[in-house]
Amino acid sequence: MKVSVIIPACNEEDSLLPVLKEAQKIKPFEIIVVVNGSSDATKAIAEDAGCRVIYYQETLGINIGRAIGAKKAKGDILLFLDGDIAVPHQELIKYTQAIETGHDIALNDLTWIMKRKVRPHSVSIAKYMLNLCLQREDLSVQALTAIPHAIKKTSAAKIGYENLAHPPLAQTIALLKGMSIVAPCSSDVIYTNKIRTTHKTIPTNSPFPISTNYIIGDHIKALAHLIEEKGIRGGLTDGDRNREVVSAYTPSVKRKAGVKYSAV
Repeated sequence: MKVSVIIPACNEEDSLLPVLKEAQKIKPFEIIVVVNGSSDATKAIAEDAGCRVIYYQETLGINIGRAIGAKKAKGDILLFLDGDIAVPHQELIKYTQAIETGHDIALNDLTWIMKRKVRPHSVSIAKYMLNLCLQREDLSVQALTAIPHAIKKTSAAKIGYENLAHPPLAQTIALLKGMSIVAPCSSDVIYTNKIRTTHKTIPTNSPFPISTNYIIGDHIKALAHLIEEKGIRGGLTDGDRNREVVSAYTPSVKRKAGVKYSAV
């Protein structure tokens, strides 16, 4: 199966070449670099390395770059990377091999970040919550928001290339369609991730940085799709709960002496 490596890049002249060198070692059919909003030598570096460059003067964002690259790719397997994190080729091959053996999607196994003795990041909680709602607790925080990940080209088409611009939504659609999702490798992209302005800038109307807001918003979009497809509880049952008991708690019920608040 032919492999298309897809790398969205914006001002990555200091880090892109090591990424490309590791990708070249797996002998892909093509390496597509979606250069967008760059004001440095990113485009020239990609071209000099023999990559297929798709150029946009305006900044598109990582996920839109991935979606465009996926649609333009000619390979059977789509392997997604970032332009600032060089992942060893020995690990990259594990993602493509998972697709070759019949799976639709291969994700980065980041379960370990939930086992650290620190409070989980809000994004990790959102990923874990979505997988729980999709009844895939085994996936933990594995998600299409993290690289590296690989998708079978035909599966990406069924998900909808435009939906790849919203990774949690794409993952939700894939699972609802019964696609096979595995996490064959654990690649550290947490401690090696470049801290950007969007990771640090907190808007006045939110407790979260800009990037976290976007990711949480994408998870809400994914939940909305799940509810549209599976009903108000997203396909989950109410278990042993008896919600009829709530009707007994009305404003007319007198509170006991000394009780200021009550909760149902």
